[in-house]
Amino acid sequence: MKIYRDIMMLDSIEQGSVVRPLNTYTKISKEYLDRSYYDTMIGKGFISDGEDVSISVFIYGVDRDTFKYYLNKLGLEESLFTNPDSPAGIAIDKQHYYDSQQKKFINSSIFGSNKPQSISIHWEDGEKWLEEEIRLISYVDEAPFGVQNYTEVFNSIIVVVSNEVRKGFFDGVDQSWNTTSMNFAAADPYKAEQDIMHILIEAGLPTGNLYNVAKNIQTGRNIVTIISIFSYGFIVLISLISIANVFNTISTNINLRRIEFAMLKSVGMTDRSFNRMLNYECIFYGLKALLYGLPVSMLVTYLIYVSVGLGVELPFRLPTGSLVVSIISVFIVVFISMIYSMKKIRHENIMDAIKSQSL
Repeated sequence: MKIYRDIMMLDSIEQGSVVRPLNTYTKISKEYLDRSYYDTMIGKGFISDGEDVSISVFIYGVDRDTFKYYLNKLGLEESLFTNPDSPAGIAIDKQHYYDSQQKKFINSSIFGSNKPQSISIHWEDGEKWLEEEIRLISYVDEAPFGVQNYTEVFNSIIVVVSNEVRKGFFDGVDQSWNTTSMNFAAADPYKAEQDIMHILIEAGLPTGNLYNVAKNIQTGRNIVTIISIFSYGFIVLISLISIANVFNTISTNINLRRIEFAMLKSVGMTDRSFNRMLNYECIFYGLKALLYGLPVSMLVTYLIYVSVGLGVELPFRLPTGSLVVSIISVFIVVFISMIYSMKKIRHENIMDAIKSQSL
């Protein structure tokens, strides 16, 4: 395609691909299906127990350069995928979709550990139905550039085929394939968008189908950044208030215990023993704070997970890194507060402290 070649010659373009999709379907027997998926199909009333399941197969034909790079990345032989008389492809069994009944996004897979090595796919071409056997050489999690890594339909898979197979696929009935899409990656997507638009205008082609993914992603990132600024600002404010409160509490406590410290020194407590006592107190203060704080923080984390889980299916994971930082920070604040408070009374005369109590 001349337009594609012209765009790939632009200095702003780093990578590109040509993708042509075809929507087909196949029937899969129970032995190949994941048990939870099969139970879901029964629960939704699509099948009865023991029946085969009809699933959608989204076939993507990609250009030769992209497919070759994709195979090298996966460590697969190109010769396995270039024979139109024996069509072969790479399967991706990952679904990410919104379940209207559960009202959240679900991540799933269709096949179990025993995956089919070939499938018989069917599709409609005008007024007739066509059928073709396609071998599935490998199952992977990553798609080539220009193809999604998952489908958005719960009962569907992706099969990626070479351009040679695409051209000779299904007795060469090329009109069955859906609209071709060209995909490009650029270091500066905004400049690339302008360059591509200029080429399309010069060729007399419409620019309405030009879609800048980076622009939408940047919009989402800006929203996340704004939320993060307010969130972290609130966290910092609360943290500073808490630290100031700890400083004030410990300073007041130490000041009220001046007489106690003076009495201990008057009966012969050495500075080393005195410092050891204070260190133990700091440890106990920190442990007591963590005894209350850690369970509460874990409970709040789990409640947030449950809340997010109402919309998106995610595994629960404790933020161990943040917990470790919090634990260390608690002891640092307590020790610094204690050191600051003791520095003010360390050189106080014992007799003056005892006399002030007597007065």
